[in-house]
Amino acid sequence: MSLRIAIRIFATMAFAVLAGPAVALDATGAAKPTVVPLLARDVPEFAGKEITVATVEYLPGGASAPHRHHAHVVVYVLEGRYATQVAGGERLVLGPGETFYENPADEHVVS
Repeated sequence: MSLRIAIRIFATMAFAVLAGPAVALDATGAAKPTVVPLLARDVPEFAGKEITVATVEYLPGGASAPHRHHAHVVVYVLEGRYATQVAGGERLVLGPGETFYENPADEHVVS
């Protein structure tokens, strides 16, 4: 089963996530997500800002270390299940067609 998400809009990035054959490993030996940029556009009204869209691919059970995006993030799950949580928020498990929002100050502690 695959996991796909469309993520990040306005200040820096956007993603789509899916679970499938990824080969890169992090320092602990866990599979890292594969990121494929799909679109990048400057936002002329906001100097130095851009909108980006990417596909992020996780193996089943794959995860990312806690991090910040420093941008507005919108996640849209295309297929599979995706667990996510920001510090101080509740853990969510999203399925196809479900969405999630992260603001620039959030620490993404589960992904």
